[in-house]
Amino acid sequence: MVCASSDPSVGKPTNDVVLSEHARVLALAEGTAILSATDPLSGLTSTATGDDVTLTVVPPLERCIILNTGPIALILDHEYQLTARGFYPGGFERNLTQQVVWSSAAPAILRRRTPKATAAG
Repeated sequence: MVCASSDPSVGKPTNDVVLSEHARVLALAEGTAILSATDPLSGLTSTATGDDVTLTVVPPLERCIILNTGPIALILDHEYQLTARGFYPGGFERNLTQQVVWSSAAPAILRRRTPKATAAG
């Protein structure tokens, strides 16, 4: 597939020859662009099938909040799921829970859970 952008100054597909990098899009400026893909062998396009994607590049994060407010009481060795929400200029917001780096002011008391190892077999 060869990817294209309606506005390469906003978002530019890499079309890298390395397969793991091929489908990446570089966000270059705030704005909106339509991303499309073309199969060079058949000529079939995402535009023809109605499968283009709208890319919106937003300005840098203005603020991030934890939605779970107030004191949290936990039983020893139990977990609590926090949610982080990011706010951007212009009123755009999104869930950042999986992207933020969580930390504690008292790591000896409260720490981030580490994934459990699985046995290879």
